[in-house]
Amino acid sequence: LLRKTLLAVAVAAASCAATSPASAQWSPNGVSYSSLPWQGYGWPIADGQGGAFVLASDLVLNKPRVQHLSREGRPSSGWPDEGLLESIETRFNSGPANGCTNADGSLSLAIADSPNWCTRISTAGSTVPGWPRVPIGSHYDFVYLFPASKLANLVVMATEFSQRVSCLRLEADGQLSPGWPASGRVLFSVPGGDSSQRLWATLPVHGGGAWLTMSSTFGNYEDNPPVDSWITKLRDDGSIDSTWGNGHLEFTAQPSNPRVPVLASDGAGGVFCAWMDSRSGMGAPFPAFESAYDIYVTRITADGHLAQGWPATGFPVCTSPGMQTYPQVAADGSGGAFIVWGPSGGQGYDVHAQHVLANGSIAPGWPVNGKRMFANQGSFDYTLAADGLGGLFVGAQITDAGNAYAVMAQHVNGRGDFDAGWSDAGYLVDATFTANRDHPMLTISDAGSAIMTWTRSNFDGYGVYAQKLIVGGVVATQLALTASDARPDHVSLTWTATGDRVGTATVERHAPSGDWLALATIAPDGEGRLTYDDRAITPGTRYDYRLSWLAGTTTQRSSESTILVPLPYRFALAGARPNPATRRDLSVAFSLAEAAPATLSLYDVNGRRVAERSVGTLGVGEHTLRLNDAPGLAAGIYWLRLTQGAKQATARVAVVE
Repeated sequence: LLRKTLLAVAVAAASCAATSPASAQWSPNGVSYSSLPWQGYGWPIADGQGGAFVLASDLVLNKPRVQHLSREGRPSSGWPDEGLLESIETRFNSGPANGCTNADGSLSLAIADSPNWCTRISTAGSTVPGWPRVPIGSHYDFVYLFPASKLANLVVMATEFSQRVSCLRLEADGQLSPGWPASGRVLFSVPGGDSSQRLWATLPVHGGGAWLTMSSTFGNYEDNPPVDSWITKLRDDGSIDSTWGNGHLEFTAQPSNPRVPVLASDGAGGVFCAWMDSRSGMGAPFPAFESAYDIYVTRITADGHLAQGWPATGFPVCTSPGMQTYPQVAADGSGGAFIVWGPSGGQGYDVHAQHVLANGSIAPGWPVNGKRMFANQGSFDYTLAADGLGGLFVGAQITDAGNAYAVMAQHVNGRGDFDAGWSDAGYLVDATFTANRDHPMLTISDAGSAIMTWTRSNFDGYGVYAQKLIVGGVVATQLALTASDARPDHVSLTWTATGDRVGTATVERHAPSGDWLALATIAPDGEGRLTYDDRAITPGTRYDYRLSWLAGTTTQRSSESTILVPLPYRFALAGARPNPATRRDLSVAFSLAEAAPATLSLYDVNGRRVAERSVGTLGVGEHTLRLNDAPGLAAGIYWLRLTQGAKQATARVAVVE
């Protein structure tokens, strides 16, 4: 596979604090999707009502959790604050693999496990009656779900290294459609010899069905072998539509080794397909041909033909010297498309975007070879979502001046301008500088907005957060929450005053049921900070906080900030972070529910104890302990055991050189 060259450029902290906080709508630094610690790797799926389903992994239980956030950024009615746990007894750790919303607002969810399985969750936060957890393939399969007619779902399965792509259909009651084998129908398989196939992208067809992009490679990657890429359209019943490009439509007429083809709807029944193209490097040895990658796009009509006015060899989006990699594409709502890619070696290691119109030309106001999305920032791990008004939101992960990961967002309109409230440097979504913030993901929301999720991590644990980004913003208040810390026994809050100084302010709190309650009157310190500790709280409860103060004779109020109070700490062993871990960087995460003697032990596969630490003195809470000084620690599989009194927890860890 392609070797990504990822360069993160350290930037000054001032360039991170890029724009007005008015660009975010929910709460400063985002809202937590779950009241539990150790939640990670979340991503959002639009619910069609301005909110989103958030899929994530519970890193303690190694099971998937799902939360449904309303358009206001709160768990929807019936959904628990900790999220809905999806769990069955399996041999392997499981996590969310893919999902889609259905016509009735429910969520169909695929779980990566052994075997994989599918379920459906109602808008009320419960498993839809009649839906068993349907086993789907094995842990070697990647699973993709699509809505089909009459609340059915198409399921596409691609084996690891894409030796086979198959499909099946689940009816509204969760059962296989009549005549379908449990293993699915094979759509494509490796023809044999020194070749491989890859399913690159999937896209639902309006009314049922799906588009797929595939590639076949003959030979080893480093030999710069020829690559054959094509688009396939599946009908609502899961069969290949042979009338559409004869079921196998190559999207460029020129030999060009197209790779990573991605898809977006053109709004007229057809698709845009963007890809990495190495036609200028064909025949060059490795690694020279990698520097020849450019970005191209084409448009295919609903009946499987090249759209009028588009070149048969594809439209060049960016052919700047150097390497352009890994495009993403989104419809602009007017028949055109936005394409985002990066890093762009010829234009700086950053994310770039281009706007292409329905007729295959660059939109007015956009430069040739694209527009840089984040000035003076090396960025990667990027994501995009259309704003529903003809513009685009872009998210990216950058490295800040302290070498920590941070998450940025950007908005650009259809003319290529950064709108008011957004600078060319972007907007710092999460200003929690004591933590790493990474894995940004975007999905559409109401017109003029998008929902972003990301992971925040530090020594206290992992958490998935969400924020609603808006185009024009709202009027900034004089007081903004700039720091918060929620523990089971207290919540610490810090607001910062901007503009005219505030004399005193009243802390107000709103519980899920009840009116706003005045808690205390506080005053700013010499640097304009107002702090408050709330200890009259209930663990596992979500509270809204705000400040009110007098400006002359008028009462002003800050934005509302939602805080989830975590449940009391529990006895749990999260395991090695990361896993696999190098023997020089083996760290173990765990939590203790009481202050009592406890031990953390490491055993090899023969049951021999190779390391042991006394950890009870660390006290109640989450902890991370390094075990890299264990004598004779070699590469291999080990078992961790956490013991405190009669309680025990185990986890497997792989140690590499």
